Amino acid sequence: MKKKKKKPIRKTPIKRKSKSKSKKSTKKAVKKKNKLIKNNLKKRARNKLPRKKKSRIKKKSKKFFRVKNPKRPNQKTRAVVSGLLRLSDKIKSLIRFNFNLDQSLQNFFTGITKKVSGIKKVIIEEREKQKQQKLRIMEQEKKEAQKRLIEQEKLALEAKKNELREEQKLERERKEVRARKKIRSTKIYQT
Repeated sequence: MKKKKKKPIRKTPIKRKSKSKSKKSTKKAVKKKNKLIKNNLKKRARNKLPRKKKSRIKKKSKKFFRVKNPKRPNQKTRAVVSGLLRLSDKIKSLIRFNFNLDQSLQNFFTGITKKVSGIKKVIIEEREKQKQQKLRIMEQEKKEAQKRLIEQEKLALEAKKNELREEQKLERERKEVRARKKIRSTKIYQT
């Protein structure tokens, strides 16, 4: 364990009383004296009043207190208090709404995730559409290629048929020519 170093003791200078503090304390003392003097004057003035007036004042004050019923508060005060309570509830609800940061952030991010998921769905659908279009195009190309092959085969067959017909015609012509030559040659020999 490390040993703690002892801090050197600092000598604090002796504080001298400032003049402002003494002035303040004297002002307070003067105020207290003035209050005492006023209270004494009031007491003296009360004592100087005749007895009849004193009793009247007391009776009036007693009657006044008897008329008041502290158990039943005024309707005005009730209205004021209820208004203050409603106002405080409204303020609390506003503060709760404004400072409900967690819920607002959560709503914000859920909205973003919904938008992102919607975008992802759209992207996936578009890719599927593109794949289907490519497949359709490939199928069309295959069909066209097959049609071309069939047409080429038909053309080749027709060409061969034409060649066979031409050869047959040529053979017939040759046979006819040979037959004519034979006839001529036989005629020549007969004559």
